[in-house]
Amino acid sequence: MHRECPPIPFDELVGLVALGRLVVVAGHSAAARLGHAVVAVPVTDLPTTALVVGWPRHDPSAPPRT
Repeated sequence: MHRECPPIPFDELVGLVALGRLVVVAGHSAAARLGHAVVAVPVTDLPTTALVVGWPRHDPSAPPRT
């Protein structure tokens, strides 16, 4: 069964994984933020993905353009 990621902060998501209530496949960069209660296991048989992040043009919280 496939479900979308719940709209909760990353720290709460990790907490659900630590409780055994959720399994997450996340990017390699997320491993540094897991803490001690969760272990990252590399998945080597999935295709490479690209992450693209965008904001509305006039959003004050958008990162500076480079």
